[in-house]
Amino acid sequence: METRRLSLLALISGICIGFSYIPFYAILGLFSLVPLFLALDEAKNLKQVFKYSWISQFILSLIGFHWVATTAHDFGYMPWWLSIIVLLVFCSVMHIHFCIAFMIWFKLKNKFQLKQMQSDILKVLCLFALETYWPMLFPWNFGYTWMTRAFPIAQTAEIWGFTGLSFLSILANAYIKQIYHARQNNNAAYAQKIIIGVLASIFCLSLLGYSLKESVPSYDKKWKIGVVQANIGNFDKVQAEHGYDFQRAIVDKYLDLTKQLLEKESNLDLVIWPETAIPVSYTESSKNSQLFQKIQLLINQSKTPLLAGSFFKDHSLYNGAGLWLPKIGLSTKYLKTMLLAFGETVPFTENFPEVQRFIKKTVPAISFFGKGSGSVPMDFQQTKIGVNICYEGIHPNFVIDLKNKGSQIFINLTNDSWFGKTFEPYQHLYMTLARSIEHRIPSIRSTNTGISTAISAQGEIMERSPLHQEWTGAYELEGHINPPKTLYQIIGKYILAFAILISLGLMFLFREKSNQ
Repeated sequence: METRRLSLLALISGICIGFSYIPFYAILGLFSLVPLFLALDEAKNLKQVFKYSWISQFILSLIGFHWVATTAHDFGYMPWWLSIIVLLVFCSVMHIHFCIAFMIWFKLKNKFQLKQMQSDILKVLCLFALETYWPMLFPWNFGYTWMTRAFPIAQTAEIWGFTGLSFLSILANAYIKQIYHARQNNNAAYAQKIIIGVLASIFCLSLLGYSLKESVPSYDKKWKIGVVQANIGNFDKVQAEHGYDFQRAIVDKYLDLTKQLLEKESNLDLVIWPETAIPVSYTESSKNSQLFQKIQLLINQSKTPLLAGSFFKDHSLYNGAGLWLPKIGLSTKYLKTMLLAFGETVPFTENFPEVQRFIKKTVPAISFFGKGSGSVPMDFQQTKIGVNICYEGIHPNFVIDLKNKGSQIFINLTNDSWFGKTFEPYQHLYMTLARSIEHRIPSIRSTNTGISTAISAQGEIMERSPLHQEWTGAYELEGHINPPKTLYQIIGKYILAFAILISLGLMFLFREKSNQ
């Protein structure tokens, strides 16, 4: 009976965490871990710790990442029954770091005989450390939830990033849990102190966030950038990319939409096409093909440069982005560096071509792309463009490198058609746009099926394209010739070290209080 009650608490945590995830209710993140923390406190052994942690991580993965089944079905061409199995397997391990983190906590808690609040802070630290460094296909954390409703708290990310916000959110759960213990011990005064402290912290962080947003330096650089969303279906794209029909039709569609955009908007500095918009590999032999000539002709006639997702090929095939200029042609290119596991590569198969050939034959949806040389901004008309493709934009350290190399604007090229009409495009959108707040430079996003949009350096999200519709739009973005260096840019890679110091300080404080 007791085990059932504790399992139910873990289940409730999983539901609350899942529904705190984009695009649901961020406020749940402040107390979503509390039921799990309570269950773990009563766990008698490592087996029970693993069980309760696993229940929570499975349910949160099922709610937050339900779209994996859609991807397996629509992109992987799996029948629905097999897609559901893939989803269940995925959810079984997606957040397995929960289990590992709390098993570490259990061992350390018992070894050092920690007091109640000390133990909770150790929970926070263990979970945050594993969340930060555990390899995940989709590196979500508790901090991103603050993006969804434009909470002023999100603006504090320029100090500690959304990684730091995740730590603060998890820490809030530890304090809110103390309200329960205080009520259990009939200590209403202590419970009241915690409630006041949490509310005061939220108020102060909101005030700080508002102040940081308003203190962004005056802009001294402007861009007017057009975005084309052609809404190409998966079948058409895959057929075209494999050398079958649809290549000409796809490029013609992009050209027609670009012409419509140019008729509506004048004096565009740049037009953007999304990831893999050009379904043909650019090589020395193909650059003079009819298809690339048609693209270049429009660029020449409109005198408007084009940044487009394309394939590039030498000894390997690359997913990349090319910058085409009037009269010049391809000026520079960026080759994607962070490849999506099980979509663009299979980990640990680089030195085993036979294995790669077998996988490719067995699962045609999996590609094996060459890897680029890292985050390198593009030089364009006295502007350094921090190009990132698809999930590169949700990796904070990758974008920190782009900023450190002088990027003045971030441009994300994405194809989210893999995920259908699910929540993934919204999750991907907010996680990508988060980088603008962390670094106080604008971002613009061009996607195949949506959501295309832009965000200012102050974190204001502009017009968003509809999902799964053809669309064009133009954005006037403001930035800086010399973008301000945020505190997060300096310390972002060391957030865990700061979290450890804060946690140890709090644990020492509560040790002192317990001895009084």
